Amino acid sequence: MLDHILPHFDIKDKQKICILQTTNKEEIFNAINNSGLEAICHVDNNGKLIGISCDSDLRKDPKSLINKNPQTIYEGSSQVALNREYIPVINEENILKSVLYRPKEQVLRLAQVPKKITIVGIGYVGLTLAIAFAKNGIEVNCFDKNVDLIEKLKNKVLPFFESGLQEAFEVSFHNLNFHSSIEFFDTENIIVTVGTPLKNNKEVDLNYLYDAINQIFQSKNCKHLENIILRSTVPVGTCCELEKYTKNKFAKNVNFVMCPERTIEGKAIEELSTNPQIIGTSSIKAASVCFKLFNVLTDKIYISNNPAFAELAKLGDNTFRDMTFAYSNFIAFTAQELNIVGSDLIEVMNNNYIRNNLAKPSPGVGGPCLSKDAFIFKKGLDNCQISVNNGFILNGRIQDDYVIKALSQKISDHCSSLGKNKISIAGLAFKGFPETSDIRDSSTLKLIENLSKSLKFSIFDPLIKDPSIINKYNLISFDEFCQSSAVLIIMTNNSIIKSQDWNLALKKLSPRALIIDGWGVLERLNVAVEYDLIYKKL
Repeated sequence: MLDHILPHFDIKDKQKICILQTTNKEEIFNAINNSGLEAICHVDNNGKLIGISCDSDLRKDPKSLINKNPQTIYEGSSQVALNREYIPVINEENILKSVLYRPKEQVLRLAQVPKKITIVGIGYVGLTLAIAFAKNGIEVNCFDKNVDLIEKLKNKVLPFFESGLQEAFEVSFHNLNFHSSIEFFDTENIIVTVGTPLKNNKEVDLNYLYDAINQIFQSKNCKHLENIILRSTVPVGTCCELEKYTKNKFAKNVNFVMCPERTIEGKAIEELSTNPQIIGTSSIKAASVCFKLFNVLTDKIYISNNPAFAELAKLGDNTFRDMTFAYSNFIAFTAQELNIVGSDLIEVMNNNYIRNNLAKPSPGVGGPCLSKDAFIFKKGLDNCQISVNNGFILNGRIQDDYVIKALSQKISDHCSSLGKNKISIAGLAFKGFPETSDIRDSSTLKLIENLSKSLKFSIFDPLIKDPSIINKYNLISFDEFCQSSAVLIIMTNNSIIKSQDWNLALKKLSPRALIIDGWGVLERLNVAVEYDLIYKKL
């Protein structure tokens, strides 16, 4: 089913939406049929609106063929709450500029489900989406310039861990084609999922996105291309900018559609079929194609006639979550200063009080989305010159910086007080639930960067299998973990970390070692009394 169509599409093709004033039934009939709409506008030689004719008017008296007093809307006016399906848009001189048209559901269903698509960028977002489509019978050309990654995937080796992903990969493998050259694409629809990281100055880096777009348009198969669907997180206004860019540079009109990825790592395959999919495009044809494509995965689809709607939704989602977690951490660290356990405080604040749903506090908020999307959000608003309090959306990032600095200071101070320089860290991935091996922008990495270079650290994270990461960050087995460490900090809460024999590990710590339990993993143990350790929950 189609959940919702947001508001009218704006049809600007004058040849399709208007004719010179006429009472010739055949001319009106043909014009309506050619437009694909249920009405046609009549204009004079100067382009001024005279009236409209609907299909039903053709069965009326010839004198009533033209409705000379139709509902209209001025160019630039709000389209919210318009109750007609077909509305001419005029300027102050009554010149017809376009037509607002709200398509019926069957119009969107006219498109066929694409039998084959291309996905550019086979990172986490691209690969999980490719597997989901392939599992539902769509052939997917997967392109990534990382040759090693492509070779691994050809040999059925996934680059990261996610529960259930290997099984889905095996089932769908026959519908997946992996290439390191863009020349292999020959589809009308391309989905772009390349990264949009932050530079050192916190400015969004769109070079990967523009490089991908340039490669697509320089390919010999570009002549078949109709729609580019963005899943990458981008500043508000990017789709419109890309349409202008490609039209000017390559003299080709292609629809840029924003269909944001909104899954949580660890449950992507499941959530692609349960989460609503937002589609933002000014093209009815592109909306129809994307509706049919994503309807293969979910029946919860929301369509807007403005790509910025979908761009803003994606940024709004992640920035909201970032600020929510930041507020819980603010409460928890405020409580700590008053010798109150912040996690206990938040639990009581939530308990049997329906207006509260505060998140659990955590030792930082990381990951490839929440750690950067607020900056991308602000950049887009700055570019649009919107007069709102843009700085407000960075509050979550400011609080996260404080959390990491506060933790690193506690660790350094305690090591100094004991005259020791060894610390143990449980968890390198950016989160523990749902379980993942993804270390991008993890809070542990931020913590390490903030710690004094004189401190030595060892890390336990059983989900990390990449030898280069294991060597770089000194990952060790749990048997070796905690040996003679002055500080133990638990940074993630995955089930394997929680299920370890912590009694053995705690005995290996130095006397009076500090434990910072970021997730309450050890709260079941009487740590301070039985082990002569200093135990702190957030």
